Amino acid sequence: MAKNIFSLLFILFFVPCLSQKQGDSFLEHNTFLCHSERSEESLNTSKHEQNSLSLTQQDEIVHNEFHSDHTIFGVNKLDPQADFFAYESEEKAMQNRREESCRLLSLYRDWKFNWVKSPKDRIIKFYDINLDDSEWNTIPVPANWEVQGYDYPIYLDERYPFSTHWPDVPEDYNPVGTYRHVFNIPFDWINEDIILHFAGAKSAMYSFPDSIAELILDYTLTAMGEIIIDYNFRILSDSLPNIPRVGLSMMMPQSYSNVSWYGRGPHETYWDRKSSGKIAIYEGRVEDQFHRYPRPQEIGNETDVRWMTLESDSLYVTVQPLDSKFLSCSVWHFAASELDFKVGKGGGMSASGLVPVASKYGADIEAGKVVHWNFDHLQMGVGGDTLWGRKVHDQYTIHPDNIGYSIVIIPRIAW
Repeated sequence: MAKNIFSLLFILFFVPCLSQKQGDSFLEHNTFLCHSERSEESLNTSKHEQNSLSLTQQDEIVHNEFHSDHTIFGVNKLDPQADFFAYESEEKAMQNRREESCRLLSLYRDWKFNWVKSPKDRIIKFYDINLDDSEWNTIPVPANWEVQGYDYPIYLDERYPFSTHWPDVPEDYNPVGTYRHVFNIPFDWINEDIILHFAGAKSAMYSFPDSIAELILDYTLTAMGEIIIDYNFRILSDSLPNIPRVGLSMMMPQSYSNVSWYGRGPHETYWDRKSSGKIAIYEGRVEDQFHRYPRPQEIGNETDVRWMTLESDSLYVTVQPLDSKFLSCSVWHFAASELDFKVGKGGGMSASGLVPVASKYGADIEAGKVVHWNFDHLQMGVGGDTLWGRKVHDQYTIHPDNIGYSIVIIPRIAW
């Protein structure tokens, strides 16, 4: 039995605290999250441990007025090293376009921002996931906060408006900016090294990533070759938003070209769009479960599924629930990353406001290389019952809560 624990959501806070000198404080280009595969040459685990702080240690640093300690240039920061990026393929590496890699998540967007004139007025536990920042202003990233109207720029040929006698640190005028934002971490980044990269942040920077939820997966391999998966989602904060979907997915070779299921069909059905789908056994080709909408999107879902089977010439693979909770399943003949939203690449927000609309057009979907299989405990409704901008009704939304379900994956040799 194996256990896998990861954070569903990632929340990041950092404070550029100006200590020895006052200057332009900003986040500039190349601000992103990225991940790389674990290997002998990957980041040393001990370095992660040395730079990772518990909440108790964070509290101690913050309350000890760390902005006045000239030996601290950052908290939760890796040792200095040459810049690098691990692409997913040699072809991508030769093209050298990080922004198009599935291993990069840009942090360019509006962040919650709090500015104070003096360190004594700063938000002490800015990293607390339950901190209410609803009254904070927003600031674009990348940006210079002085240019955005907080304080005023100080040009390099001008004297600083306070004493700079070493090692004294100004207390009455030494502005502090606090940034907060919540990001969704891609599912396929689980168990990978995740690097938070800021190419320009002045002067000192302190980042406090934290988990607000966790997922525990228990895998049991039976003597018959079946895989039993127990799924337990636990919330660690009361600040989680509604959840678009709760479930699992699996990548299969393209040879699994046929699908059958016992549930609602034959057309796609969703939580709030299923009364016309009759419960029966259906079958078809995987490629027929996808329709090229002008904007590609979640599609082909089937509700109240008792079992679903993918078939190749040599093997059948079946997924079915182990409890009384039916599944919501879908299968696509392309990778889920084809539906991703990328900042600056078009797209927008869906009716729910939770899931961004894909950046690509239907004709751009690169199909036929893999099969992506979703078997969810639950997926939120579609909404748009009176017009397409209408949000999902409350009874068809997934409110944050502790959620669990169990499934079994059953392989069979084709005869």
